[in-house]
Order: sequence, then C-alpha cells, then structure tokens
Amino acid sequence: AVEAGAPDLYEIELRIPTHLDVTSLTVRVPPIDENGNVGEYRTVTFRIIPSGVGDVKVTLSFDQSTDLDLHVVEPSGFEINYMARTSPSGGELDLDSNSGCVMDDINNENVFWAEGTAPSGTYVVRVENFTDCVGERVNYTVSVTNDTEVSVFRGAFEAGTSGEVHEVATFEH
Repeated sequence: AVEAGAPDLYEIELRIPTHLDVTSLTVRVPPIDENGNVGEYRTVTFRIIPSGVGDVKVTLSFDQSTDLDLHVVEPSGFEINYMARTSPSGGELDLDSNSGCVMDDINNENVFWAEGTAPSGTYVVRVENFTDCVGERVNYTVSVTNDTEVSVFRGAFEAGTSGEVHEVATFEH
C-alpha cells in the first residue's frame, strides 16, 4: 500500500555548491504541540548526502539498513537500476545504497536527469526489496521531482519479502 503525500511530511531541497564540501547541517528547531505552543529549542544535525538534481529526480529513502533498489523506467522503455546505472537519454543512478547488504548508513538511492535533458513521456517508478538484510519491516519514501512539482509516496516491505517489487508511481514529463 503506497499513498501519495502526507500532511506531516516536509521535503527540503538544499543546493550546496560542491566546492564547499559540506557533510552536515545543524539547525535549531522548537517542538510545537497541537495547540500551537512552542517548546524549548533543540539542536538537530542532519547528514548531507550529495546527489544529482535536474528536471526529473526520483529519490528513495528507507528506515532500515537493508538492500532496497530503485528502478525508473523512462519513456523509451529503458530501465535505470543497479544493473544499468545510466541510460542513453542521460538518466543516471548516482546513489546506490547498501548493495549486497554491505551497509553504508546512507539508506538512499537517487535517479536524475540533468536540467533540460529529461525526455518527454511516461515514467514508471518501482522499488524492489532486493535482499531482506534485517528481517524486519522496512518503511520507504519515494520523492518524485517533475520540474517544479514534488510528489511523495510511502510504502513498506514486510519481513521475509526479498525479491518483492512495488510499482510506486507513474507520471508524465
């Protein structure tokens, strides 16, 4: 079961020039209760994971250190994934996390087309539970950036479902 969007989820895209070599971002945020009361500020540090950006970008993130794989079928029918990391049209899988259960603590995968290069037509996004490395339920989020529109989809794989594939989204560019 994959649902589009969520009222409690906020996506933030931060573009940092590569010459700055930033690896983390620290922010101070206050908790706010259901009545709008602001609590004491807390410091939160986020790890920055570099990935490509463009007119079309599909990012998979997941909450367990396991081997999920992102598959994106472009309009020509070519499928970008861990076995075919670049397409003839210029699409690229530039982040492939936890391959073969070798954990990298990133838990993200990313496919993108550089600005102005994404072909027009229908795209299909799939997530594969390649190897169930943890033996637990794995929740995932897929963010699809299509020009200026961002769509978010959530789903999960139950324990013991290695090889299962979910079709998450179909969209037109």
